[in-house]
Amino acid sequence: MSETVWTTALVGLFRSKITAILDRLLQHCEIVAINGHNYRLENRLKAIEREMAVA
Repeated sequence: MSETVWTTALVGLFRSKITAILDRLLQHCEIVAINGHNYRLENRLKAIEREMAVA
């Protein structure tokens, strides 16, 4: 099976546990939003554009 299928299956099975863990981790944290240039997003969007141009 592909990694995506496994990830989807595990998230489906453990969604409530994952939510509880994140809730406890983030309870005393301060979340900092970082605004700026996102190279990963830019590269992914360019790759999608190339895929759409080929198709």
